[in-house]
Amino acid sequence: MYLHYSKALCQFLQTTKALAYAILREETPLSIHRNSIRFRSHTYSLSFVTFQCPKKLGFFDPDLFEIGVNKIFLFDVPELSLKNLLRHELAHFLTHIMYGPTCAAHGKEFRRICEQHGWPKEVSRAKITMPKMHVKTAEIHRKVEKLLALSSSNNINEATEATLKAQALLNKYPHAMAEKEDMLVVRVFKALRKTPKWRAIAGILDTFGVRTVYNRGHQFSYYEIFGMRHHVIIAEYVAHFLNHKLDQLWEKARNEHRLKGLRSKNAFFLGCFEGFCGKLKKTSASASALICKNAIEKNIAMAYPRLQSCYVNTKGCAAGRLAGQRSGRQLKIDRGISPKNLPKLERL
Repeated sequence: MYLHYSKALCQFLQTTKALAYAILREETPLSIHRNSIRFRSHTYSLSFVTFQCPKKLGFFDPDLFEIGVNKIFLFDVPELSLKNLLRHELAHFLTHIMYGPTCAAHGKEFRRICEQHGWPKEVSRAKITMPKMHVKTAEIHRKVEKLLALSSSNNINEATEATLKAQALLNKYPHAMAEKEDMLVVRVFKALRKTPKWRAIAGILDTFGVRTVYNRGHQFSYYEIFGMRHHVIIAEYVAHFLNHKLDQLWEKARNEHRLKGLRSKNAFFLGCFEGFCGKLKKTSASASALICKNAIEKNIAMAYPRLQSCYVNTKGCAAGRLAGQRSGRQLKIDRGISPKNLPKLERL
């Protein structure tokens, strides 16, 4: 699942967060202080994200204490529908902190939470009333583009009429044309803690026009990829390819150079990153790469407002590191599945 970020979506998330905390403050007995939620001597803080999915309106992630809201709520959706969605996801949050992570998703504990707070049955049944959108977002894109093309017609009446229709569509769906400009985030790895292999892969991915960010939940660690849509999709494939490829390269190098131990293995992965990036430094950066870099630097604060850097110890086995550098210089990324066999990007 891809998380979406844009200026319009960030403003929407601020509104969504304010609504959610207002619900907690006015409809639950929890103690709320600014963005902190206090319950049984514990303090919690919720984060909010947007995503695009045709079959899901929202989610609650108990490890990151994160509530996801489908970006369809950005359009002409009644506030009551958004509030009921937030009540549903907040019920998951309350069930988690009150009864623990072993409860069924919509079990008796969840239903009891909804009943105790007097929330309507559509909240507990996960049936949020949504108005039917007469025109899908993709169709809006096509209609506006066709109308703008007609606006340059030699026929003055036709051009004027097309321009007025395009303006009417943009006024009705003000965020529709901004969708293609969304920055995306996708989580590619999940484990109890990060590994040197992850760090090596993250370093290589940064050469594909994206930024990799390490994120830590309450139990698991994640690596996330941030960037423009097509770059994130490519980097996601490369991440999973390298996750298997680096293990294969390590087994080959271990047998050829008689390397042993975790220290040698970690140094080998670091060497792979250095060898691959060293090979790329010999080529000059393209104009598109500079555009991607500028877009990331300009927009990354939308997804990570408190991003920090950390120091990584690069000491290790010299033989393993040298073998990794050789393997990194020879590393090639195999082609993935043809785009024709992939689902449409609008559905991801």
